[in-house]
Amino acid sequence: MDLAKAHEGIVDGASLFSDSPRRQPTWRVMADLMLHFEGKTFSNAEERKAARTAYRAKRLGRSDGDSLLAELLPYPHRNTSSWLYDEFKRFATRDEYVAKMLPERLRLLSEAVAS
Repeated sequence: MDLAKAHEGIVDGASLFSDSPRRQPTWRVMADLMLHFEGKTFSNAEERKAARTAYRAKRLGRSDGDSLLAELLPYPHRNTSSWLYDEFKRFATRDEYVAKMLPERLRLLSEAVAS
């Protein structure tokens, strides 16, 4: 799915894809990686920042592009020392979640990349 399409209806989702997108640190790294993959070079930090920002807002994870942006483990969770999802009775601990989900996610993503 197109990344911008996936963010439709999410609070402030559109602000990720404007000409002045809001900050998204993880996507910044991916934009740098894709620009490097394309062989882009920059004469200074400002030029690189502008290219990165434009790539991230307009090309990263887009259906007409050549990048796939996917989560290795789909439950969002910033803090590795706690687990927010035990109340939903699916995975009592982070270790249980990783043990169950990681092999399947790796298989699914490997198939997606291969196709």
